[in-house]
Amino acid sequence: MKVLVRETIADAGIELLRESFDVVVDTDSPLEEILGDYDALIVRSATKVTADVIASGAKLKVIGRAGVGVDNVDVDAATRRGRHGLGRQAARPAGRRSPDRVPEPQAHHRGQTLVRPPAVAAGTARGGAVY
Repeated sequence: MKVLVRETIADAGIELLRESFDVVVDTDSPLEEILGDYDALIVRSATKVTADVIASGAKLKVIGRAGVGVDNVDVDAATRRGRHGLGRQAARPAGRRSPDRVPEPQAHHRGQTLVRPPAVAAGTARGGAVY
């Protein structure tokens, strides 16, 4: 699976993703021109994932939004095209707002669900298979 990381996330998150996926970090190229080559897109708040952007991602299966909310992702357009949108609220200590605390490993975990969906995993586990 080829993953495009559009905005800066922690190096540890990138390395974790690279353990299972072909990851490219590209913050400069025109998104609509390059998205067709990718299965997954990871953004933060600056990238606007509009209906046109989603339409340009012919292979796109999932859109991951690191941070709080999905206000920059056209969730309706993604849903109409059968794309999954995933958001992850920032984890922060009580009373503290800190964007550097976004848990990028969640993106890895959620990406893994595309490879082995939870329903399949649960069924095989009930059957005694563990892997």
